[in-house]
Amino acid sequence: MGPLINLHWWRDSVLHRPLLIVFISLANGIAVVGNPFFILGYICLALLIWNKFYIQILALLSFILGIYIVPEAPKENLGVSFEYRGVVTVDSIPRVYENIHYSALEKKNKKTVVTQFIIRDASKTKYLLEVKGEVEYNFQDVIEILAMESPLSEVAEKKYELNYIQGKLIALDTKLVTPSNLLWKKAHVLNTKFKDFADKYFGSNTKGLVQAIIFNIRNYLPADTYTALIDTGTIHVVSTSGMHITIVNLLLLSIISLFMLPRKLSVFLIAGILTFYGMSTGFHAPVIRALIMNLLGMFAFVLMRERDALSAFGLSGIVHLLWYPEGLYQVSFQLSHLGSLSLLLFSPEIHTYRSSFIEFIKDKVYSFVNSSIMLSLVSAPILAFHFGSISIVSVLANLLILWVVPMIILLTLLAWGCSYFFTNIAQFICSSLVEPLMGWILFVIHSLSKFNYCILYVPKFSFVWVMLFYCCIFILWRPRIRSWK
Repeated sequence: MGPLINLHWWRDSVLHRPLLIVFISLANGIAVVGNPFFILGYICLALLIWNKFYIQILALLSFILGIYIVPEAPKENLGVSFEYRGVVTVDSIPRVYENIHYSALEKKNKKTVVTQFIIRDASKTKYLLEVKGEVEYNFQDVIEILAMESPLSEVAEKKYELNYIQGKLIALDTKLVTPSNLLWKKAHVLNTKFKDFADKYFGSNTKGLVQAIIFNIRNYLPADTYTALIDTGTIHVVSTSGMHITIVNLLLLSIISLFMLPRKLSVFLIAGILTFYGMSTGFHAPVIRALIMNLLGMFAFVLMRERDALSAFGLSGIVHLLWYPEGLYQVSFQLSHLGSLSLLLFSPEIHTYRSSFIEFIKDKVYSFVNSSIMLSLVSAPILAFHFGSISIVSVLANLLILWVVPMIILLTLLAWGCSYFFTNIAQFICSSLVEPLMGWILFVIHSLSKFNYCILYVPKFSFVWVMLFYCCIFILWRPRIRSWK
């Protein structure tokens, strides 16, 4: 046994991964604009790589670039209502919501359907736009709007400020000026086709959940289910992530292998389909990270190069921050990248070849339990900082439901494909196989969320404590040889 903290291991491992150094420096540069404390992160990195001059120059340039690409902070909201008129670009996937309000005239609750999405004007100022009804706009559409400023709650104002969004607008009139490119339109069509499939083959209790799991469509997720997912720390289940990309990748590999295509053609075909699937889900932070890491692994296989998960992780972070630097402040980005990094550093080595089937199952179960506990531990400080609460039952809830999610994804995608040719088979898969698994998830989250002490509320605290926690966790990492069998 060596020392608990071995800085030589850390330095050698980081020095051999320049992409990881660039990502860390870039993130520190973006973060230091909002909080000067993060300069300490860059200083620690510089001390770690002090003996490599060209690596230090690379880190410094990345740090400066991070400072440069940060957009201008939102202007202070003076509380004065104003009219907004102009041509803007749709900067997020539109989401449909149901607002429930009491009608004094009719003396009953009424539901109003609204569509919300982020817009960006010519000066790159961003707003959250709310349109009455369900509108068919796509990501990157150019639209002309007439809108009024709407007041924000304190919680919403903090959330939008972190994401560099100026405020909220209520649309009075909208008109499409220039549609988005063909790929984004087709991605939206794929999203809509799956919604139609879910409406036809799933019941009212599960269709909203299956849409959220497969395509990140949370528009029709029941409010009580969404609350139960948050209370049990399982909200990540309804967010398209690396697990989805990996399962779709494996499914495509199985199908394409039947046609005996050349290796390079197969890889490029799978890469194209995976990218298109990522576009249809909205290109959220977990999707971008998982997509880039999977594509790098496939291309390394084609080029017969050694695959390094940490370097792929670094490159995925670089691409995301260069494209959307304010994404660093989003909960999805923080949870996805910190969770992925923790699994890469601390996940146990799984031996592909075992002397017995029982030993193989033991390895898999141990890996699953270890990963669930690690993800719950890593996500707790982020959730506490952003939402002021920690789910006490999150570890148990994740252990009970995470094992069924891959089966739901795989079976649902198979049923969707069968629905075009064999409707009876599709109906059987959905009703007899997927529905019971979905029912298990609903049973677990609703049961655990009923406990009086399932949530621990914490007072407001500085993000500095969050970073100190992660520094203590990750500094314990001891590099090891990983198997790529």
